[in-house]
Amino acid sequence: AKSAIEHFENSIRYTEKAQFTLITGVPWIKLGESYGLLGKFENAQEFIEKGLSIQREAGQDFDLGHFYGLSSLVYLQSGDLTNAQHHAKKALEISQDINQKWTEGFAWILLGRIFGKVRKSRFGKAKECILKGIKILSELKLKPFCAQGYQFLGVLYADTGQQDKALGNLKKADEMFREMGMDYWLEKTQEVLDRL
Repeated sequence: AKSAIEHFENSIRYTEKAQFTLITGVPWIKLGESYGLLGKFENAQEFIEKGLSIQREAGQDFDLGHFYGLSSLVYLQSGDLTNAQHHAKKALEISQDINQKWTEGFAWILLGRIFGKVRKSRFGKAKECILKGIKILSELKLKPFCAQGYQFLGVLYADTGQQDKALGNLKKADEMFREMGMDYWLEKTQEVLDRL
C-alpha cells in the first residue's frame, strides 16, 4: 500500500499537470483504496470521494461501478454501513446498466456483507447476495474476488454462530489468498480463523 500511495501521488501530479481530466479521478480513487488498506479510512474516503467527483464532473463512466464498489468497501471497513450500503447499491445499479458483470458480482458480495452486518435477521438475504456474487465471479474465473466472497461468507456464518460452515468457507478463502499471494486479505481471514 505504501508503494502504491507513492505511485498514485505521482500519477495525480502528472495527470493534473497535463490537465488530463479524463483519467485524473482514477489515481485519486486508487490512492484512497491504498489508504484503506493501511486502515487510514478518513484519508481513504476523502480521496475516493474526490476521485468519484472528478469522474462524474468529467462525464466519465469508465469503471464507475468498480470505483463505487471500492468506496463501499472502504466505508464498510471503517464501520460506516449507511454509506457502504449506498455506494454498493450505486455500484450494482451502474454495473447492471452497462452490463459490466464482474463489477456486478463484486457489488452483490459487498451488499451481502453489509446486510449481514446491519442485522442478524437479514442472514438469508446476506447469504443470497454473497452467493449470487460468487456465482457471477466464478463464471468469469475472477479468483481474487471469489476469494473475497468466500471470506465474507465465512464471516457471515461466524457472526451467526455457524462455526462449521464458517470454517469451511474461511479455509477455502485462506487457501485461495495464499495461492495468489494476497497478503492483506489472507491476514483478515486469519484474524477470523484465530477468533474461531
